[in-house]
Amino acid sequence: MAIVMIVAHRVFLLEICIFYIFSSGVESLPCVHPIVWSPLLQEHEVTENPENVNIPQINLNSSMPLIEADIAVELDRNAIGNESYFWKLPIPYILGDGLGLNAKAIILQTFEHFRLKTCIDFKPYDGDDAFLHLQKLDGCWSFIGRIGGGQNLSIGERCDSAAVVQHELLHALGFFHEHSRSDRDDYITIHWEAMEPDAKHNFIKKNVEKDTFNTPYDYFSIMHYPPWFFSNDKNKPTISTNILHFQKLIGQTYDMSDNDIAKLNHLYNCTSSLALLDQCTFETLNICGMIQQTVNDQQWIHAFGGNIQGDHTLTHTNQNFGHYMLLNTSFGREGHVAVLESRYFHPKRKEQCLEFSFKMNGGPQDRLAIWMIMYEEDDAEQKAENVGVITGKEVKLEIWHLAHFQLQSNTKRFRYAFQGMLGETGAVKDGGIAFDNIILTETSCPMAVWHVHNFSSLLFSLLPNDKVISPCFIGHDGYGFGLVLKPHGGKVKGYTSIFFQLCSTKDDGKLIWPAINQQVLITVLDQTPDVLLRRSFSRSFVTKIDELHSGKPNTSAWHQPSMAGSYHQHCDCFRGPGYGWTKFISHVYLRRYKLIRNGDIFISIDFQDVSNLHQTERPIGSSST
Repeated sequence: MAIVMIVAHRVFLLEICIFYIFSSGVESLPCVHPIVWSPLLQEHEVTENPENVNIPQINLNSSMPLIEADIAVELDRNAIGNESYFWKLPIPYILGDGLGLNAKAIILQTFEHFRLKTCIDFKPYDGDDAFLHLQKLDGCWSFIGRIGGGQNLSIGERCDSAAVVQHELLHALGFFHEHSRSDRDDYITIHWEAMEPDAKHNFIKKNVEKDTFNTPYDYFSIMHYPPWFFSNDKNKPTISTNILHFQKLIGQTYDMSDNDIAKLNHLYNCTSSLALLDQCTFETLNICGMIQQTVNDQQWIHAFGGNIQGDHTLTHTNQNFGHYMLLNTSFGREGHVAVLESRYFHPKRKEQCLEFSFKMNGGPQDRLAIWMIMYEEDDAEQKAENVGVITGKEVKLEIWHLAHFQLQSNTKRFRYAFQGMLGETGAVKDGGIAFDNIILTETSCPMAVWHVHNFSSLLFSLLPNDKVISPCFIGHDGYGFGLVLKPHGGKVKGYTSIFFQLCSTKDDGKLIWPAINQQVLITVLDQTPDVLLRRSFSRSFVTKIDELHSGKPNTSAWHQPSMAGSYHQHCDCFRGPGYGWTKFISHVYLRRYKLIRNGDIFISIDFQDVSNLHQTERPIGSSST
């Protein structure tokens, strides 16, 4: 570990940061020791995508008649038990031009989130009789259920977060708040004396027995009020949980809970995810229907424990070992291979993301190659395409890494395949290549993923404002970027800070500057093996033309890093000003979910041009046909 004292803080380069797994088309620039960090680094607080949005406070001045803070008034409407209020899928929508670019991108990403977790689908408006019209009006609010015609859903000022969009969409899909369900008195107490008389209507209990869907009361629901909504005294909550332990848990503003998803799937008769094609932890004997192709007498073994020291599925539990696929590279001849193919998949989209965990503890020349095999309808092999290769010399041994590979299917059917190849025979006694926890979705892969090793130790050992610096990555459009991570944010205890920077690359002269109208999306990945149970945490902003370098007048913060930034020896590159959040994520949330696993965290970074979303409004009544 290299440590450099700069002014009043320290900067760290972790040895593990030399290697990162990233999706196809993204490169990592060299990470050279020791680090030198310029004191000219500037950190700018992003106002977009705020934390813990107070919807009642935002909606105080809304001209829209609202109940329960954010429900547009169509009294006595409840999709629960009334099929006429259900939407026919897919749900048509229009994104109003008044929405900001970040809000539009978040809405589209939330649609993808619903497709992954449920069977709820959305489509652009095409002259449909009923549709959602998402607009930037005065506040964050929605009607309950389908009301017919063009149905407004407001994502107003300070409402541009994934949690708020999810919350308002769930209202539009038919749900009231969790605190108003018919059995709530068994779980929470409403303190009527702690609110003004004109606020009491926001806490009226619904008298509909079907509103529970036979699911437990959900303290973790994204539809639950926090304890202090509508309180007339900051020291007196309006809601308290009957079991004290849950008092700090109600009112989370991060992601839909398991029961939120279960209720939605029940209401719309969902039996499967729209976007999930496959996931496998190899804990069953049939190894998820994968097919062994024997070549050179080498085979993938359905392993249990062994020298790879534990599978990736169970390492977060009290069990020491589990199952994974293993190729022993300590015997055999150099160049010999073993191939494991998936079953057939019939894609609905042209883009898929293959995610898996892997470990390599053999020789530096051992290779793990990912293939995509595409077929026409007559079963004739159409094309075998090498998607990417990982070699032993690129990875930190003895730890599990995370890989994402973007697949592009242009045929009716395809398989993916893992090909292990032996390097120098016997380079490491009992060495091998292992992989586990496969997830195949019809989504885009993250553009880059930063593996922060021993993050738990950093939380324990680092001081406020100590920084950990990522390597630089290169995105699909050629822009270089990286992160600065402060495990302890400094200003407020209990939070981790993250700031995004542009990095210079050899191709900067070919790019368009300043790099504006790009969405920066930063996600701390939930490492739960079951993708349907994950609660990853994301925040985002869009780069703007009026964001200037505070130390260089008339210079855009998003200009070429060699002009707007400072030189950094560790990457032999220039890095621009930092934009992000001092309170990016709380330590409570990091620990409550599977965001930290085996002491590590994975942070994905996307830098995506969203200028195509400037004009999304469509004339009402128009059709493309």
